[in-house]
Amino acid sequence: MEKLISPQRRMILKAILVLTIFQCCSAFLRTPLDVMSRRFLNQRTCGHQGKLVMTAVRTEESVVEATRRTVASTIRDDLKDLDQRLYAAPFAYGSKVPTHADCINLLDLELEDGAGPHSRRLCDILVRDHYAIIKLPRSSSSSLDQMWETADKFFGMDQKEKALAGGKMSKAANNVGVIGWGQMSDGNEFLEMRLTANGQIFPPSLDDFIPDFTSSTRRARELLMRASKAVVVAAERKVGLRRGGLSNLLDDGRMHADGSLSSTQHRFCFYKSSSQVAFEAHTDTTFVTVIPCSKIPGLEVLSPEEGWIQPESSSGVDQTCSVIVMPGEMLQVLTGGQFQAAIHRVTRSSSSEGGSSAQDRVSAPLLVRGRILEQIDNKSILLEADTPGTR
Repeated sequence: MEKLISPQRRMILKAILVLTIFQCCSAFLRTPLDVMSRRFLNQRTCGHQGKLVMTAVRTEESVVEATRRTVASTIRDDLKDLDQRLYAAPFAYGSKVPTHADCINLLDLELEDGAGPHSRRLCDILVRDHYAIIKLPRSSSSSLDQMWETADKFFGMDQKEKALAGGKMSKAANNVGVIGWGQMSDGNEFLEMRLTANGQIFPPSLDDFIPDFTSSTRRARELLMRASKAVVVAAERKVGLRRGGLSNLLDDGRMHADGSLSSTQHRFCFYKSSSQVAFEAHTDTTFVTVIPCSKIPGLEVLSPEEGWIQPESSSGVDQTCSVIVMPGEMLQVLTGGQFQAAIHRVTRSSSSEGGSSAQDRVSAPLLVRGRILEQIDNKSILLEADTPGTR
C-alpha cells in the first residue's frame, strides 16, 4: 500500500503532466502518442525509493473525441481529484461499522463474466462506497487458513530468522518495486513477495525456514487474483470496454520473461505501531487491492457518504472466506474516474474483551498491478458508440 505524495514525487508528476499536455497540443496530435498513465509505484511506506512504473497509453485524436476528454486532461483531473480527496480525508480516529454487509459471491461474478446483475451490483457498490466485499467459495477457507498460519509463523520468528528467510528488503532486480522483509521505524513489519517467470514465490528462501510456505501462499494468492479479475472484468463492462480491455493487462504472474518478477505483489503485514492509526490514509497505485478479512479488524475505508467505516466488522461477513476489494489509482484513471481509488488506512483495534489495549494486526493484501510497460491501444479496447447491448 502507498502513502501520501511527497513534494519530490509531486514535482515528478507535474513534469509528466506538462510533457503530456505539450504532446497533446503539438502538431503531431494525429499520430499515436505514448503517454504515461498515472503515477509511480510508491513504496514510501516501506522506507525505500519509489520508482516510476508506467503503463503506456496509446491514443489518437479520434479516440480522444470519442471519449470526450484528452489524455492530458484525464491525468490532470485524476491527479487533482486524488490530491483533493486525500487532503480532505479526516485525520481523527474513529469509524463506523456497517450494520450489514452486502456480500457478493465470487462464483456468481465469474459465471456472469461481468455482464450480469451481480456484476452490476458490484460496480454500483464500488462506485458508492469505494469498496466491496466478495465471498470466496467455502472450499477456499482452508487455503486462507493455511496462509494465515504461514504468516503467523513468519512474524513469530526472531528478527535474525526473518531477515534470513525473507531477505532484507531491497529493490527488485527488474525494478518492479521491492522484495523481502523489513521493519519500519514505527515497528510495523512487511514481507514483500512476488512471482518469478515460472510462477514461484520470491524470495525463494522462505521454504527453507517454513515448510510449504510457497505452496500455501500461492494457493491463497490465486484465490485473491480471481477476485481481482472479477472486479476488473465487471468494471470494464460497466464503462463500455471490450471484454479483456483492462483485465488482460493485469499482471497475474504468468506473462514474464525469464529472470523477471511480477509487478503484482503479495504483502504480509504485521501492524505493531504504538499509534492508534497504525498506517495513515492513502490510496494504492493498483488496478485493485484485495484484502482477506483479518481475525483482528483494523482496515478502514473512507466512504463518501459515511466517513471512515470498518467493513471487516460488519455483520454478515464470513471472515473465513471473505475479502475486501478496493479500486486503485490505475483503475480510476483507465475508467475515466468512474471508479474512484479507495482512500483507506489501518487502525489498531481494542481487545475483544473490551479493554483499552490495542491488538496487533496481521494482514495479507494482494496489490494487483498491470504488466510493466504494457501498451494499451484505445482503439482496440473501446466499444463502438453504436454497438447495441454492450453496457
